[in-house]
Amino acid sequence: MRALRRQIYSYSKGHVSYHLTTLLRDHDLRALAHLAIHMPRSYVHRLKAWLRGQSEYPLSLILLEIRGNLAGPWCLWRSRRRVQREGLSTPYVPVPQRPRTEREKTTGPEPLATMEEALPRVPVSR
Repeated sequence: MRALRRQIYSYSKGHVSYHLTTLLRDHDLRALAHLAIHMPRSYVHRLKAWLRGQSEYPLSLILLEIRGNLAGPWCLWRSRRRVQREGLSTPYVPVPQRPRTEREKTTGPEPLATMEEALPRVPVSR
């Protein structure tokens, strides 16, 4: 349950951060409408459903989502400050384009298992 709570909280922070980034970077006002109208309305409906006993989703998780949403702007600000301070990370390099390590140069890459070797044999009854 601890991992689920952490995942929900982090997802909620990211959800708001995404919409704020869309608003700030792309000047897309739909993000503002989502944050200011649609999300609060959704939580009101979900809370009402829970109060009427029409939802099995726990109140603690609904409140956790709301807490994550409220933390989103602060976390986005911190993230942007960190990028300003430390700079951008290096771009992703696809595996085939990466330089070979010293070990790979001398011994070659690790052999890949074939599908037959990787999967266990399961007897089939007829």
